[in-house]
Amino acid sequence: MKVGANPDFPVFVQPESTQHDGAEAALFDGVFRVTLNHFVVVLFVPDVPLPPRGAPAFPGEPITTPARARQSCLLDGPYCIVADDALAGTSRRISAPPPSLLAEVPSVVCFVGRQEFARYVDELERIEDLQYGPAPVTRLRPYRVARYLQWLAASGQLDPTHTAFLGGPRPSPDSGHQ
Repeated sequence: MKVGANPDFPVFVQPESTQHDGAEAALFDGVFRVTLNHFVVVLFVPDVPLPPRGAPAFPGEPITTPARARQSCLLDGPYCIVADDALAGTSRRISAPPPSLLAEVPSVVCFVGRQEFARYVDELERIEDLQYGPAPVTRLRPYRVARYLQWLAASGQLDPTHTAFLGGPRPSPDSGHQ
């Protein structure tokens, strides 16, 4: 399959638990993985506390609780949507602490209000139930979550290469992304 720039990018929704084996899978219940254009992953992560600004991110502890599983989603991102009424409409970059390889690639965490997040998760569950494979984002436009994903793709929050895969402008050679 050849993947290229596509403003009507395919959207594929699945529970994050499908990415994990055994007992660990249940720890990711409630988290949704949305893959845009077969390449760009956005995680919708409920009820996860963030480290304070300037504090190290979560330590590399084993994943043994749902809270720790959700924290690991924030570090593995690369893009996460999180409910927080006080921070709604803002975003933040968080990194794993060194010596983790993830320390060099911060995740982008975008905040939405709790009611908005609940609506998105409800819609993601409905889309996932109806989906047999990726659907073009324009076919999903009746869902607010699809319109939010289109906004996110054009918002400047994503890596320029990811933006280009979603039909946005290609990064220039001077931008450092090739």
